[in-house]
Amino acid sequence: AEGFGARVIPYAWNEDFSKARNFSVDQARGAWILVLDADERISPEDHETLRESIATSQQSAYDLLQRNYTNDPTVFGWVQHRSAQEEGKDYRGYFDVPITRLFRREPKIRFSNRVHERLEEVLDAAGIEHPRLEVAIHHYGKVRSAEFLQHKLEHYLELSRAKLEENPGNARACFEIGGTLLEMGKTL
Repeated sequence: AEGFGARVIPYAWNEDFSKARNFSVDQARGAWILVLDADERISPEDHETLRESIATSQQSAYDLLQRNYTNDPTVFGWVQHRSAQEEGKDYRGYFDVPITRLFRREPKIRFSNRVHERLEEVLDAAGIEHPRLEVAIHHYGKVRSAEFLQHKLEHYLELSRAKLEENPGNARACFEIGGTLLEMGKTL
């Protein structure tokens, strides 16, 4: 990354995705922040839409569509891939999840949750609207090796259980634990 001109800042992992995300947000220098994982990208055909949207926006945040590619048609919300977009040509389908990943650099906008970190709860509590921008984040996290996915699910399950221990009434943590167990083919 440094070879391409990126500023690389070390961070010691502490089993909390929101703390890592917030550390990166604190390092940002621009007026707007677009958060992408290593297994995500934005299609070049959407770059201008992003530029135009933030140049004229009165909003503080936007939801984008996280397009999760998968070859498994049994996944809830799965859509057969019929688009001409290059990003999904190698996969049978996908499912979309709206997610807030484009936002102004403001101290009050911070991620929450140890795993499956989100901005939505913080934005909603502060009364900050986050309308959807019709731009897809192409996500390839579900098309990795079976071994990789199993390890990732086990790690997410561990972190979701820790989230539930920290806040025993957290319905979202229960939902995440159930979803992860279902994806792993396990039960409580």
